[in-house]
Amino acid sequence: MVVQLSDSSGTVDQSTDELIESIEDVLGVLLSCGFSLDDILDLTWDQINLSAKCVYKHKISMIETVMEPIAVGLGAKPS
Repeated sequence: MVVQLSDSSGTVDQSTDELIESIEDVLGVLLSCGFSLDDILDLTWDQINLSAKCVYKHKISMIETVMEPIAVGLGAKPS
């Protein structure tokens, strides 16, 4: 099902498209971490925002943990 939000003139607001895209990204992150849709719907917007930020930060730190030794092996200076 596709939902398209438009104003009274029938044009789609660009900021609405961006908002929908960011909501899709956040929901995707939380769903990939084992949250069910019911779990997410029980959260407030602030809780959803905080949860997604925590997941992003954790994934970034995991990537840095893997990439640092590879970079050093290729000649980069250790941080």
